[in-house]
Amino acid sequence: MGGMPKTVELFRQALDASVVSFTDGDLLDREGSAVVGAEHVRMDAGLRGRLYSWAPALARARADSLLREADLVSCHSLFRYHVHWVRNWVRRKHIPYWVVPHGCLDPYVFSYRAWQKKPWMRWMGIPFLREASAVIFSTRREMEKAAPFLSRDNGRVIPWPVTNASLPEPERLAARAEWRKELRVGPRQRLLVFLGRLHSMKRPLETIRSFLKAAPARTSLVLAGPDGDLAREELMVLSSGHANIHVIGPVWGARKESLLAAADGFLSLSRRENFGHSAAEAMKVGLPVILSPGNDLAWEIKSLDCGWMLADDDEATAVAAIQAFDHTEDASLTAMGNAGKAWAESHLTFEKFVAALHDLRAESLSRPRP
Repeated sequence: MGGMPKTVELFRQALDASVVSFTDGDLLDREGSAVVGAEHVRMDAGLRGRLYSWAPALARARADSLLREADLVSCHSLFRYHVHWVRNWVRRKHIPYWVVPHGCLDPYVFSYRAWQKKPWMRWMGIPFLREASAVIFSTRREMEKAAPFLSRDNGRVIPWPVTNASLPEPERLAARAEWRKELRVGPRQRLLVFLGRLHSMKRPLETIRSFLKAAPARTSLVLAGPDGDLAREELMVLSSGHANIHVIGPVWGARKESLLAAADGFLSLSRRENFGHSAAEAMKVGLPVILSPGNDLAWEIKSLDCGWMLADDDEATAVAAIQAFDHTEDASLTAMGNAGKAWAESHLTFEKFVAALHDLRAESLSRPRP
């Protein structure tokens, strides 16, 4: 339900494509599908399914028929059985394919379970990347960090599009009033929003600690997102007794749009975001952003005066940025937000994304596979 399914859905729309997902059956039954019309291959319930997303031939029958008719395959993410499945089919049919790593080649990813991932990359991953017509990255920074694994010049940068839009001014003002009433904060209180899974990689605990140390006078922190390897209750314990910290759980659809409309800034101290849909959505509605260096999008916009692009992950650096946000005058924050909004509206359109994918598709189909 996170960034990768959102991106896959954008690929589906742009290419009018069929989508195959190797999926945990229990998760599918409980949560449903995040991608419209996806063909779900239920992974084996045994050890091979749990550890490697393997699925037996009977479960793959419908997916096999889709690939049998394909002239191009876009393979998203690495380290799992679907890579073997794609490689077998494209070799059998002699058709081109793309690889979309979704941050899988970031050094941070190899900081855990490296004993599995590094041998897999030598044996399977690097040849798979080399034989691809294109390896698609969402930012230049993501591709730079992946360079050690690319043995030929087939990397391409295509930014993911952002499809949300700013609410009309009357609705924005209504959202500001409604959220401040719900959170029981004053009408002039600024809202600084963390939006994402409550996962240790995204550092919500460190976000709360930095905010507490910053002790801003006119800013409240709102953490919104579903449980990850951290639960909402754990964050609420840390923030207990602090009226200007609000841990509100997940927000979807119109409620998420309303929260962004009500906010005054966006904050992500994440260790790794190869793109960062939430940050891009915040920019699209005109919010100044505070982004850690793990947000690869920050490297695209560091020359803009659209917020605070942090130099490191030190707590003191985050504290200083939160304090600067709190002290900055309203007009300056608005100017920052407008600079980010103009960039997002220019660079992150769905039309540009569609055109880039179709150009790359035509290029891939016109060349023989390497």
